[in-house]
Amino acid sequence: MAKKTKIDKEDSVDFMSDLLDGLDLTDKEQEFVLRYLQSYNATQAAMQVYKYDKYKGAVMGNRLRNKPKIKSAIKKLKKVQ
Repeated sequence: MAKKTKIDKEDSVDFMSDLLDGLDLTDKEQEFVLRYLQSYNATQAAMQVYKYDKYKGAVMGNRLRNKPKIKSAIKKLKKVQ
């Protein structure tokens, strides 16, 4: 039986960030993707990254999540998780 190794959260985020580097995303879009994948809450991710209030975070989070290049990045990283 293979020995399981413990991967801490920082290593996981670093690995995911490395995968995102090849995509055409801004730094904030990359951060949005990483935060979205932690909670699957686009509103919260937008509020944390862009410092939006709750209402604008809801609108912009949805818009960001549905941008084709962000959608693609989320799909790519979901496969790796």
